[in-house]
Amino acid sequence: TLAQRIKDSLDGRIREFEVIQMAFDMLSALECMHGQGVIHRDLKPANIVLTEEDGQLVCKLTDFSIAAVEQESREEVSRSLQTGTATLQAVTGTPHYMSPEQVSEGLMVTAQTDLWSLGVVMFESLSGKLPFAPDERDRFKIGVAIQNHSEAPELSDVIEEVGAVTDGVADFTLRA
Repeated sequence: TLAQRIKDSLDGRIREFEVIQMAFDMLSALECMHGQGVIHRDLKPANIVLTEEDGQLVCKLTDFSIAAVEQESREEVSRSLQTGTATLQAVTGTPHYMSPEQVSEGLMVTAQTDLWSLGVVMFESLSGKLPFAPDERDRFKIGVAIQNHSEAPELSDVIEEVGAVTDGVADFTLRA
C-alpha cells in the first residue's frame, strides 16, 4: 500500500513522479466512481494499493466499506453529486483525511470530499507529514483543526506545480 511505502521510506516522503502517477490513477478512479454516484469517503494511503504493470507504477483504490451511494438511481445520485444536493449525515472516515464537510454535522458531502482527501494524501506523500493536527489522536481535535482550516505546513523542495495542486485542493473544495 501507499501507507507501507511511506512508512518504509527514510523520511516518510515519496518521489514526486510517483506521487504524480498516484494522483493521476486516483483521479481516474474517482472520475469513474463519481460518475456512478459513489463517494469513497475514506481515501487514505492504506486504501491505495501500489502495483506494477509493464514496468510502470499503477495505483488502485480499495476498501469501499464506507462508500456512499444514495438510494435513488445512479443517474439521480450522479446528478445530486454534481449539483451538491446529496447530504450524508454520518461522520465517517479516517480523521486526518476527512474533508471539512465530513467533520461538520449536516453539511453536504459531495465528490469534492474525495478530492480533498486526495490532496491530503498527496501532501503527506510529498512532505512526510499530515497537514492538519499531525500529532493529534483525538478525532474531535483533528476535526476542529480541519474545520478551522488551520494552517498546513509549507511544502518545501517540491516542484512549484505539484505544490500548487495540493495547496489548491482546499480552495477548490471549499468553493465548490
